[in-house]
Amino acid sequence: MTYAHKDEIRPSARLYAGNPALADARYTVTAVEAVPEQECGEGSWYRYVLEAMGSTITGRRRGTLDEVTRYAREFAEQINERYNSAGWTTWMHKPR
Repeated sequence: MTYAHKDEIRPSARLYAGNPALADARYTVTAVEAVPEQECGEGSWYRYVLEAMGSTITGRRRGTLDEVTRYAREFAEQINERYNSAGWTTWMHKPR
């Protein structure tokens, strides 16, 4: 499998620009790759990977490469916005 848009996927860290310690806490898209047809059936399916501070979220979505890449970026932003508005949660460890 090949990675697509690899150089364009990582967005800027504008939400955490004020606190460098939190820059790694931000989820970013690290890969979008084609999924073989035999794994998902008809249509074009892609696997996307979001990563932050050693945590990984992997999902699959049907669509074009551009559509899935856009979805993965928006999903990462939604997660980051929820984190930014709620602060640390019980399942996250504060950096020391």
